[in-house]
Amino acid sequence: MRIRARFTKDGPARFASTLDFARMLARAATRAAIPMEYSQGHTRRPRISTGPALPVGIRSSAEYADFRLSRDLGPEEFRALLGPALPPGVELLGAWELPEGSKSLCAAADAAEYRCRGLQGERALSVASALSAGPARECRVLGDSLVMILDCSPAHTVNPVSALQEAGVPREESLSLDIERSALYTMREGRIVPPEDGNRGGASSNEERDADKRGRDGGPCCDP
Repeated sequence: MRIRARFTKDGPARFASTLDFARMLARAATRAAIPMEYSQGHTRRPRISTGPALPVGIRSSAEYADFRLSRDLGPEEFRALLGPALPPGVELLGAWELPEGSKSLCAAADAAEYRCRGLQGERALSVASALSAGPARECRVLGDSLVMILDCSPAHTVNPVSALQEAGVPREESLSLDIERSALYTMREGRIVPPEDGNRGGASSNEERDADKRGRDGGPCCDP
């Protein structure tokens, strides 16, 4: 069976690469005695695949990973076992069983939502307008946050810091802003929905099958 889980990545964990984050999850699963399936070959690793890479240093409340288990384990029991074994900065927000044939995270991922804090007033509105006209699918100012939705598919991924620079924010300032990935989306019936709702159905293209295969080796299915 396969369980998909959602995590935070904050504090010291936000400086971990995508590969290191997958290793953190693998070590936590081992400590928690989660009944994992293992890859074949000389170096056997737990079969865990993560979602689209997050730039190092950016925090997240929308990091996802798929765990392939060797026996049935209910989501509630999975959460009870894995949660206490996670390192600082990584919190388990939810877990659910995936139906057979569900797409891998990287095959299904289409867009990511980022919340940027530190731009105020008219300047925030000006940057939001430039983002909407350029690298972002959409962008709006919501309270004290600039919320942008960017591509993060296997074919095209937009780095949020690069997007801000393209919208006219100086490099040094863009690196100092508080940026959080707050949601991940996939296309379903012509609309974008979170992976909790949208990852249904089997792979329908060579690209999706390749992404599934990359996720079977115990590491991230999208390279950092």
